[in-house]
Amino acid sequence: MKHLSTLFAALVLWSAAGPQDIVAQDQRGDRPPVDQKTTESRHEILPYIRGGVSTLHYKVDNGSRTSGFGVGVGINYVWFFQPRWGLQTGIEWQSYNTRARLDQQEFRQTLQYEDYGQQGAYQMDFVSNVKNFSEKQRAGYLQVPLMVQYQTMGRHRFYVAAGVKAGFRIYSDYKGSADMNNYQAYGNGYPIPDGPSAGEMEWSWDYEWKDAQDWDPDQALGSRTGYAFEGKNNLKFSLLGAVEAGVKWRLSEQLRLYTGLYADIGLNSVKKITAGNIMEYTPEEWSGNQQEHTPAEYRLNSLINTDTRTASVRPVAFGLKLGLAFGCKRHKPVEYVPPVVVEDPVDKARRALAAFVPDVAYIAPAYEEVKARQESGSSFVDFAVSSTDINPDYRNNRAELAKIGHTLAAVRSNRFATITGVSVIGYASPEGAYELNARLARRRVESLVEYLKKTGNFGEVTFSTSSVPEDWEELERLVADSDLAEKEALLAVIRDREISDYDLREARLRQIADGAPYRELLDKFYPALRRTDYTIDYTIRNFTLDESRELFQSDPGQLSLEEMYRVAETFEPGSEEFIKVFEKAVEVYPDDPVSNLNAANAALMRKDAETARRHLAKAQEGREKELAREALRKIDGWLEIINGK
Repeated sequence: MKHLSTLFAALVLWSAAGPQDIVAQDQRGDRPPVDQKTTESRHEILPYIRGGVSTLHYKVDNGSRTSGFGVGVGINYVWFFQPRWGLQTGIEWQSYNTRARLDQQEFRQTLQYEDYGQQGAYQMDFVSNVKNFSEKQRAGYLQVPLMVQYQTMGRHRFYVAAGVKAGFRIYSDYKGSADMNNYQAYGNGYPIPDGPSAGEMEWSWDYEWKDAQDWDPDQALGSRTGYAFEGKNNLKFSLLGAVEAGVKWRLSEQLRLYTGLYADIGLNSVKKITAGNIMEYTPEEWSGNQQEHTPAEYRLNSLINTDTRTASVRPVAFGLKLGLAFGCKRHKPVEYVPPVVVEDPVDKARRALAAFVPDVAYIAPAYEEVKARQESGSSFVDFAVSSTDINPDYRNNRAELAKIGHTLAAVRSNRFATITGVSVIGYASPEGAYELNARLARRRVESLVEYLKKTGNFGEVTFSTSSVPEDWEELERLVADSDLAEKEALLAVIRDREISDYDLREARLRQIADGAPYRELLDKFYPALRRTDYTIDYTIRNFTLDESRELFQSDPGQLSLEEMYRVAETFEPGSEEFIKVFEKAVEVYPDDPVSNLNAANAALMRKDAETARRHLAKAQEGREKELAREALRKIDGWLEIINGK
């Protein structure tokens, strides 16, 4: 039955796809012009051929059954009492083929035999061990269908039909082979013949096994391989449930090609004859003066003919059907209704997108009472070996010191800014002893701060200092991003937290590959570790609305998000100026979730889906973001139609 479930799944999928194709064809204009009339065939004659799995389905005790392939031919008549609905009948011939096998079996038969009057009755047991039992069953049925058919309209049509079929057996037979080992047990006066004459016969009153080594044709005893058997299966009338579905392809006005799938399932058992056993044995018989006898006979039955190996037997068939339908009469002409003109979907999408006004909600940023800001940077001031004094003329120190000075000057030149603090962190490389590096790093950052205080007017600005004697964390990052040949070995030592002695860790680095990687670290990586990071903390005063509007044009970086929002509120919502404020705000505050939400809304007003999608990824969650997502989904839908995706 697994094949049947697969077939019905395919029918469902076919049903879902077929009508869509037909509708599309009607819309393309496959119907006649408006000024003509259309007619439909009321009657169809359908000769066809079909083929697929076709078998007698039953369960086998202590064995197995295999379904076979079968074909069918027939002719159907369909009467369409309505354009879409019809009744189907006809006649078809269908073949069924099945193979069956049995595991090793033992069959036992007890017989009562009437002697010719001298010794009375005797009893005999016949026992047979059967191996390699294999049987092929065939059946042919003449089947008459009665079904209801539905079809769609259009040039090419999907159809489905369901109903019943009455099946009348034409033939049913079987052929098979088996290996056997037959033996007998005799008792209560049964004569055991040892020769052709009565004088050579012996009498036994107790059971005695008779088992020939070689085949004994008179008593059918011994081993026999490849025994062939055949016969008839007297099957009954069958009633089947039937369904089929497919497509009717228009070849001409009165000619259509049927292609479809079918399934027939027996509703009743067709098994009729039930023999006692698969093996049937007739013992030899003696007559006259005990000199003449009839040899023993035996035969093998079909599984279907027994009541011990099979129960219900039902015909089952499913597969493909191919037919050619001829129309022979028409409905009365019906005035054709022209198809509805469908608007071009691309033009429709363009108009919808142009007229769309997104329903979005902007978020007012929180008021920033203290507008705290920071400026930061790094400089690489060099010191002489073991020295902590600042020498502006040493190597590139003058340019590096100028970096810090320029940053400080930029903040001090801001008329709205007030410096609140400066923090300086000095970093050293892992070269040399850790204790020495710790003293040098601390004193060098202190020397730099003293230099800055002397060269700049900072007033009461508070300086904070700290130092990192050996910047192993930055060294790990630089090595991990490099293409050094011994990168993994270097990282293993750098990342080994069990080596708490930094001097030992450095010594381990020197030992890798005879020191070549360490020398490369010394030349290319350690200089980048010897740096000074500085951060200038300052505040910017709050502005009035007029000041904010002026600064938005000249220096928007001075404004908070809340001040920019108040500027936007002075413009008409959705106007060009209104949108530009939020676009500028996200430039100044690129990672702020509120600025990104408002910028996404501004992009939606411009129908810029990609920009809106980018900003929404950083926007804060909430009702406002959901409104923006819904507007974006609508815009994306129209753009997909317009772009042909």
